[in-house]
Amino acid sequence: GAIKINPATTAVYGSSAVSSAINALIQQPRSHKLESDYNAVTKRALNAEASVTAALALPQPTTVFPTDGIGPQLKMVARLIKGQAMLGARRQVFLVSIGGFDLHDNLIRDHGGLLGKVSDAMTAFYNATVEMGVVNQVTAFTASDFGRTLASNGDGSDHGWGGVQLVLGGAVSG
Repeated sequence: GAIKINPATTAVYGSSAVSSAINALIQQPRSHKLESDYNAVTKRALNAEASVTAALALPQPTTVFPTDGIGPQLKMVARLIKGQAMLGARRQVFLVSIGGFDLHDNLIRDHGGLLGKVSDAMTAFYNATVEMGVVNQVTAFTASDFGRTLASNGDGSDHGWGGVQLVLGGAVSG
């Protein structure tokens, strides 16, 4: 979820004096450009956190997501998509990531499990978009910064060009 600027929003050591002082500093007009911009950025951050927290308080999709790999990340994306109207976003773009694919060694042992995690998480995400009624408005895809050679190095593979990517969503015509 959204990360709070705690001293600006909650009591510090049981006292609201710190949060009051921080908020007073943020609200004061500043003549120095950097100070003024810093205050503006801090205000936007506090407002954005409050908006995201409110959007995440909406009832969650009931779709069950994997608890590892990119499952928790895609669950959060689904929750933010559900809160799109509350966030005032016309278009949302999200990035999630999973590592471990740099398999110079143990390719046969590890690759299938990694792809299974991606498959399970993306299946859950697709099902959540169906549940929320936005399947035709959401497209998910994979991307990688490198491909793999087809030739084995004896226990894995080396960096190569290109790679297979996945695209899914209700509006995808494959």
